[in-house]
Amino acid sequence: MTFERQSSSYVLKRDGRHEDIFLDKITSRIKKLCYNLNMDYVDPFAVTLKVINGVYRGVTTVELDNLAAEVAASMTTKHPDYALLAARIAVSNLHKQTTRAFSEVIASLYEYVHPVNKRKMPMVSEETYTLVMKHADRLNSSIIYDRDFDYTYFGFKTLERSYLLKINGKVVERPQQMLMRVAVGIHKDDIDAAIETYDLMSQRWFTHASPTLFNAGTCRPQLSSCFLLTMAEDSIEGICKTLNQCAFISKSAGGIGLNVHCIRATGSYIAGTNGTSNGLIPMLRVFNSMARYVDQGGNKRPGAFAIYLEPWHADIMEFLELKKNTGAEEHRARDLFYGLWIPDLFMERVNKDEVWSLMCPHDCPGLHDCWGEEFEALYKKYEEEKRYRKQIPAREVWKSIITSQIETGTPYMLYKDACNRKSNQQNLGTIKCSNLCTEIVEYSSPEEVAVCNLASIALNRYVKSDRTYDFNQLLKVTKTAELSNKRHRPIGIGVQGLADAFQLMRYPFDSEEASLLNKQIFETIYYGALMLLARSPVSKGILQYDMWKGEDGNPIVPTNRWDWAALKKRIAKYGVRNSLLIAPMPTASTAQILGNNESIEPYTSNVYSRRVLSGDFQINQLLADNGSIQNVKEIPLHIRELYKTVWEISQKDILKMAADRGAFIDQSQSLNLHVAAPNYAKCTSMHFHAWKLGLKTGIYYLRSRPAVDAVQFTVDKLTLRDDVKENTENSPLKGLQNVPAPSKSTQLPAEAEEPCLMCSVLSGVVMDRGEENKTALVNEQDEPLLRRDPNRKVIFQSIEEVDLAKDANDWNSMADINENLVERFAQEVQPEERNKLFNAIFEFEFIKKKADWALRWIASKEASLEKDLLHLLPLREYFFPAVLLHLLVEEARFDARLTHSNELISRDEGLHRDFAYAVDIEKEYLTDALPCAMIGMNCQLMQQYIEFVADHLMVELGYGKIYKTKNPFDFMENLSIQGKTNFFEKRVSEYQKMGVIGEEKDREFNLDTAF
Repeated sequence: MTFERQSSSYVLKRDGRHEDIFLDKITSRIKKLCYNLNMDYVDPFAVTLKVINGVYRGVTTVELDNLAAEVAASMTTKHPDYALLAARIAVSNLHKQTTRAFSEVIASLYEYVHPVNKRKMPMVSEETYTLVMKHADRLNSSIIYDRDFDYTYFGFKTLERSYLLKINGKVVERPQQMLMRVAVGIHKDDIDAAIETYDLMSQRWFTHASPTLFNAGTCRPQLSSCFLLTMAEDSIEGICKTLNQCAFISKSAGGIGLNVHCIRATGSYIAGTNGTSNGLIPMLRVFNSMARYVDQGGNKRPGAFAIYLEPWHADIMEFLELKKNTGAEEHRARDLFYGLWIPDLFMERVNKDEVWSLMCPHDCPGLHDCWGEEFEALYKKYEEEKRYRKQIPAREVWKSIITSQIETGTPYMLYKDACNRKSNQQNLGTIKCSNLCTEIVEYSSPEEVAVCNLASIALNRYVKSDRTYDFNQLLKVTKTAELSNKRHRPIGIGVQGLADAFQLMRYPFDSEEASLLNKQIFETIYYGALMLLARSPVSKGILQYDMWKGEDGNPIVPTNRWDWAALKKRIAKYGVRNSLLIAPMPTASTAQILGNNESIEPYTSNVYSRRVLSGDFQINQLLADNGSIQNVKEIPLHIRELYKTVWEISQKDILKMAADRGAFIDQSQSLNLHVAAPNYAKCTSMHFHAWKLGLKTGIYYLRSRPAVDAVQFTVDKLTLRDDVKENTENSPLKGLQNVPAPSKSTQLPAEAEEPCLMCSVLSGVVMDRGEENKTALVNEQDEPLLRRDPNRKVIFQSIEEVDLAKDANDWNSMADINENLVERFAQEVQPEERNKLFNAIFEFEFIKKKADWALRWIASKEASLEKDLLHLLPLREYFFPAVLLHLLVEEARFDARLTHSNELISRDEGLHRDFAYAVDIEKEYLTDALPCAMIGMNCQLMQQYIEFVADHLMVELGYGKIYKTKNPFDFMENLSIQGKTNFFEKRVSEYQKMGVIGEEKDREFNLDTAF
């Protein structure tokens, strides 16, 4: 079928020509990229129609391809092949804009001249350039560009955003060229090894870590990921020296772990000035500012410092408050990450409910330089000498730790004695901290910075078509991954896609089969890494698993897959080249590139993984259940077992698997724990279980479920209900008086508004859904009384003073900017225009209509307090006349960039689900506020969206639909708050004091609570 051309629209070609837009031409291009996709589900024409709806006159071919890719990606929930199609469109677009020959790309990067200062500023090193030019023919012919099309859309966009090199903001490097650059940067003139490494990375058997991908082959070839530092000295000179080190490491994309055990506590005497110390907190705020200022690799990733402290330090209680959301700003350093380096003695005293002594390292030296029995003896000696600052119950410190974790997810918890007892670097001295992500455990000192290079193996790639696991290939790739890091030691070989491997093998994550495969995988990786290394006798033939014991107290015995006895003899004779080898890291970015689940983690959601394809109803059910399939009874039990999310897996099983693999991990592992509704009892039981298992890392982050799930907005609740009674009898607001009956009017009843987490003040209202369906304000003090009535569902909220000093500082710092804006405004806008703009609520009809609608509720003298709160107009509405000003003076080019940003704000405000109160008013507002067409979201689509929002809110209230309009923005189906939390998506507990929510038993110390 041939379609008529769209004569009113044209596309701007790459060579500058204008060409009319043809539907069939766009469809033909998309069809060509649909090879090997399931065409029963993938519809190129449907993609084309959505693309046509979002274009405007003069759209460029690059923008057209970008929009087509985004549209295809938005349809991923219909079938995963849409993600591949989206990636192919994006990759094809990039290939059209870039050079095919690898050597020519390297030459352009080397010969780059800055457009302003005209100075030569090469982006690759002279060594890399020389090597590539010397071996140009061989390297060019070794690259297989078709492999670029194997990336998913999200993986490709990750590469495009941060990893592919750019000239003047434009990407000039293809993914395959990046991999070859990395391989040459690592292996230098060993071209055979470079091509082998490229081939394995290109086929996605393994990948190097982000700093290696960023920097290999460039003028700053810093390939290491992790840096562990000890404070140079407890002095101004030592602190500044360490700060300087951290800045330069962060500049080159390194993540930092810094221990500050030696810094004297608040109030300690300073001999040089005859004064007293301000302690840790002011110093850490300086490091916080440095982390914000010096990002990783020039705005590629934010700077990241993890600060470690032992719990005996006298400033420990203030340390545990540093990342909290509330409190005085001068006592917070929220951009740092925090970890505890916990001795066994502390855990024992918490368990026995004994006293704990807080000490200053200046008065009690040496505690951070010893571990085990030596530490306990010295600590008790200082207690007997009464050198401590104060003594408090150990459980008081423990409660502060748990409170901080529930509110912020941190501090990390690593066990000092386990890390030292099971280390191959015991001979070097006491290990004092881990790294940013808790998987690296290495010796550092004031004179020595511990460094580690990382690579991760994609475990799902080794599952063969007959559902057997290819351990021999895993052994081979482990050796190659190690050789790629052979110039540096120690190294950290990690994994990604463990959950994917289990699913391909059809093993539920918490099954015995998965547990055995988990153990065998890490046995193989550890064995393969040790086999390859020799010549530097630093080992006594004692391997990692020899240092571990099982839950029953017996030694760990490997499976019989590999000949460990022969390996031990070889190591006893030759030693090992690298003292540390295995360290499963988070792989947050590189797993996204390869399209795998992160590291050793289970899936957090089946919507996120896009694995279930049983039709629209099941997809909607998944969205409604936050990605879980456990409530979809039509799905067989064995499938539900296979696709359990992390929230449905016992964390005891997660810890057991961590211990099983831990016996073959000579560093440590980034171990997140997931508790949907954490409380003191659950966390206590969980942490003590991890400690007793002998884990080095007890916890990286504590993950809990957010209060809001953005993805549920796209769910049509009518498809999930057997029967919807379209009358006010079933309205959830039945208890409120004067609810208008639903009708096909163009204005929603005011009562049809949900509490809006973003802009209403309903956080102070308690909705009681008991038999009487009343709404009431309830005080926290009434909690015991209300508990007696099980029919009442009450939300308690504590009041806590919030410091606004930061807001005041920000406002003051904007004074000069505001003054300049006012002056420019006065110059550009004439008095008549000014009067009209400042009276916009009267001069502009569509603004007046919004105001009149709002005043209808604000002016009511009979409304109850609850109704006033429900109908209160969000404050942001008052900002729209100011936004309109910029829209109207755009032709004068007064602050054009701000004008455009306000157009985008207007667009995004229209997307807010609770913003569309009155449909016709909102549609008229959008028509006038969006005079120009914006790609992907034009006025027509926005008006459809307003109608969709109205229908959604009606269904939420138990009414029927009015407009029956579909959501025009399919991309919203892919909205996920995984890893993207903001203020409005945090847990309720982050805004309330610990203990207000939950049963009394949840607030008690208990080692037997289920988790």
